[in-house]
Amino acid sequence: LPSKVPEKLVVVNFDILKHCFYLWIGDEQGSFSSLCMAANNPYSSTPISTTILKGGGERQFGERLAGKLSRRTGLLCYVSCNLPTTAELALLQYTEGRVAEEIAVNPSAFGIEAQA
Repeated sequence: LPSKVPEKLVVVNFDILKHCFYLWIGDEQGSFSSLCMAANNPYSSTPISTTILKGGGERQFGERLAGKLSRRTGLLCYVSCNLPTTAELALLQYTEGRVAEEIAVNPSAFGIEAQA
């Protein structure tokens, strides 16, 4: 799912397993510097999220996105966001939108039913 944003290349990779999925977001360098996780919370509508590996990537974006994806899919979600902390807000929003679009286009791949 390569996506062009003005003068920026963002690469998104989904690895979908039976009970969880892993989402890697980064640039052409292919670094791995952060990892966040979120899981549904049986006591609240807000998923539980945490940072497992705190690196140079955009950690808050990764935690928030993992939480949104966990809530939407009902799966344990790992997100590794390796965009620089100086990434523009528009770039992060664009990337999040493309991920949501991919889930909407192919929901069965994420273990969720299509919404009518």
